[in-house]
Amino acid sequence: MKTRERILQTALQLFNEQGEPNVSTLEIANR
Repeated sequence: MKTRERILQTALQLFNEQGEPNVSTLEIANR
């Protein structure tokens, strides 16, 4: 899986769990 795809997949997962306004780019990067 490409890096871009992994970032998008992680972001979507966090957005679904926490809501988009509650997710930071740092949190996405740390996963």
